[in-house]
Amino acid sequence: LTMPVMDGFAVLEELQARESTRDIPVIILTARLLSEADLERCNRGVAAILGKGLFSAEETLAHIETALRKQPALSGATQALIRKAMTYIHAHYAEPLTREEIADHIGISADYLTDCFRQELGVTPIAY
Repeated sequence: LTMPVMDGFAVLEELQARESTRDIPVIILTARLLSEADLERCNRGVAAILGKGLFSAEETLAHIETALRKQPALSGATQALIRKAMTYIHAHYAEPLTREEIADHIGISADYLTDCFRQELGVTPIAY
């Protein structure tokens, strides 16, 4: 948490403030004892807090792999796109639909639409 230009808390706040970096998993590796106030500041966006020297290299790598495997929550803008797609699907449910039609309607690629649906709902747009 102690760094030359800005401290780790400031870096974390910068990451959280930007839409493009908000979902990056952060692992804090520190030798410092964290106070309740410090822990509160770490509540958002921190995948793990590891004490220096407490974990082997293998255990540290396991924590990193776990953090990277976690699926980030979809951004509000992406959730809005999914809602638009769902509205379109509901309005045209009696018609044969393709994922390309749905994606074209909301202005994204069919593959991205499918990825978003799988991540948010666990199914493809067509299965929905």
